[in-house]
Amino acid sequence: PHDELHLDVLFTVVGHKKCLADVTRLPELFLEMLKTDGYTIIVADPDEQVTLGCNVVCISDHKVIAVKENAETIRRLRKNGVDVVEVSMPNVIKWGGGPRCMTCPTHRGL
Repeated sequence: PHDELHLDVLFTVVGHKKCLADVTRLPELFLEMLKTDGYTIIVADPDEQVTLGCNVVCISDHKVIAVKENAETIRRLRKNGVDVVEVSMPNVIKWGGGPRCMTCPTHRGL
């Protein structure tokens, strides 16, 4: 979407063929492509968009770090088999960041 700075504000892969998405703000074509490719889409709570509910860090297959204030999105992740490590980041959230914003991508061999 044209009004978002980073994709991880609306979408993050959380495990093999599983993702977290704000389906109210992503293009339908993108969501259909995910479904066609066999992804399970966990719907993030749109009310938690302001606290970046989709901005989680995937630390292993189906295990993420998430901001504890995003309780409904965390509940949905757990309901879909994702292990969630909750952290408190009030100052990071206040300035428009989230857990993934505090990381640096590295190359992982698969």
